[in-house]
Amino acid sequence: MNIGSRAGNGQFASSGMSQPSPRHPDVSGQQAHQSTAVPPSVADAASSGMLFPEQVTSVQSSGMLTGMSPGMVGGMSSAALADAASSGLLFPEQFASAQSSAMLAGMSSGMLAGMSSATLAGMSSGMLVDDPAVSVRNAPPGERPLSIAHVGPCLFRGGAEQQLIDLARFLDPRTAVLEKCYVTDPQGIDPAVARDLPCEVVPAGIPEVTRAMQEHDVILCWGLPLDEWVDLSQPRRAVTVYIAHGDSFWTRELLSRSRQTVDHAVAVSERVRTTSHVDLPMSVILNGVDTARLATTRSRDQVRADFDFAPDDFVVGFVGRFSPEKRPELLIYALQYLPQNFKALFIGWGPMLPQLLRDANDLVPGRCAFRFADSYLGDYYEAFDAFALLSVQEGFALVFLEAMFCGTPVIATPVGAVPEVIEHRINGLVVDGAPQNVAGELARLSGNRVWARGLGETAREYARQHGHARRMAGDYENLFQQLVAARRGL
Repeated sequence: MNIGSRAGNGQFASSGMSQPSPRHPDVSGQQAHQSTAVPPSVADAASSGMLFPEQVTSVQSSGMLTGMSPGMVGGMSSAALADAASSGLLFPEQFASAQSSAMLAGMSSGMLAGMSSATLAGMSSGMLVDDPAVSVRNAPPGERPLSIAHVGPCLFRGGAEQQLIDLARFLDPRTAVLEKCYVTDPQGIDPAVARDLPCEVVPAGIPEVTRAMQEHDVILCWGLPLDEWVDLSQPRRAVTVYIAHGDSFWTRELLSRSRQTVDHAVAVSERVRTTSHVDLPMSVILNGVDTARLATTRSRDQVRADFDFAPDDFVVGFVGRFSPEKRPELLIYALQYLPQNFKALFIGWGPMLPQLLRDANDLVPGRCAFRFADSYLGDYYEAFDAFALLSVQEGFALVFLEAMFCGTPVIATPVGAVPEVIEHRINGLVVDGAPQNVAGELARLSGNRVWARGLGETAREYARQHGHARRMAGDYENLFQQLVAARRGL
């Protein structure tokens, strides 16, 4: 679905930054145009050479790729596997197994043509990684993997849910396995998100959550006053770990109402840890990204043409939920201070969409486009000239790390993990969020394209070294093992 105030090809020329008086949004703005384009599909991926469904059955039947989602590596030839291994993207023992397997017989050597190393690195099976320093993690011989369950209020398309999906996919199944996801609001389950989790998703009340505490080794939780969802009179076997995703009063309140049940908390940034003010043991584990989400199906020029952006347009991107704490409207306000060739592309969903459409049409007509997408996000990140995160509060927004993986210059407010990850004017830009200041930094990026590319490349290198979901999963595995060992007195 593509909804939007579409940018047009004909633009007004301007020789510098204009300085109009900021205007308040006018709710009587004109109706936004509808675009008929559709988001990338599996058919798009197949036609681009990324997915080869007809080969999946034979590949999966070999047993080597157990748990791999359909189409992930269908069509990998011996040469392609060798390339991946030599570049550090493939574990040596997996390469040897794949190389000797008869399943590769007859596969075309050109099947992976056009796929970037980042796309290969992001394969969610865990077969390919983009950090050569990461090795296979081993559970102690003879020990079963830890049984993990998750308890949360909902399962919608959001950052906390995506972090859980990425964590579940990259846990080493010999060490820890997410077996169930309990959701306390039966109406709060998005079937599409549930399908992305490699485990059963079940509605749960107090009896189910209490029983989960007895059946699993580790309970992960977020977004709930957990003490109110457990029968505290019952014994529990599980170690309970609460993930603090934000630095708001809401997170602190929920943590305080979970102290009788929670053994340990994980903050997704140092800022979240320092602002939690809760008397619980707490670790900091920064989020990581599954780079499979950043696969591309089209070229930068093709994506920009789809929105009628001109070659000399400077396109600023937003990805995420259209909600007040994300402040997407600030990007529209910033465009008022910039020449006509500065455009904005909003990828997301949320309750503020009607307001954003009105603001875009009223304040900067013809300069904003909107689309819903939750896959092949690399198409959009690579079409951006810059990415903006202008939130008033965050824990660790995955989207700015995704932009860094794509080499897209990031301009962000100093919220959550941003100060821990972004060094101002080294691998990104940090601003206070005032529209005129955002506009000033965007103009600087536009006027210094070589410098902007350097920012993006430095950001990409940081992301590759520190930002993959495999690193995050390894950190959680280590924590789980330490906590369970302490519980068992080992």
